[in-house]
Amino acid sequence: DKVAFTGSTATGTHVLHAAADSLIPTTLELGGKSPSVFFSSVCDKDDEFLDKAVEGAVLFALNQGEVCTCNSRWLVQEDIYDDFMERVVKRAEAVKTGNPLDADTMMGAQVSAAQHEKIMKYINL
Repeated sequence: DKVAFTGSTATGTHVLHAAADSLIPTTLELGGKSPSVFFSSVCDKDDEFLDKAVEGAVLFALNQGEVCTCNSRWLVQEDIYDDFMERVVKRAEAVKTGNPLDADTMMGAQVSAAQHEKIMKYINL
């Protein structure tokens, strides 16, 4: 038997203590502050590779609180920052929010009020 947990550090601490009491092998993936890194070469050409990089950056907008592998920050090389971020903002603004039962909606409600508050804190930094 083995316990595998992905989530917050606080919850992971509780899981690890409970598993340790029973000597159960445990793997934890905690924190969720994974960056996406974009180097200058991403913008070498205006092609499908650049489009995919922008799309990958915008995946954060489709996370409703249940995607543990979703990036939470970007590290963008300074010389491409303005152009790259202009493209990312334009793509993010195209994400249609609304009723999750509407087929045209790309992002519906967040998984919880706590997740919504967390997002708002990041936006207001």
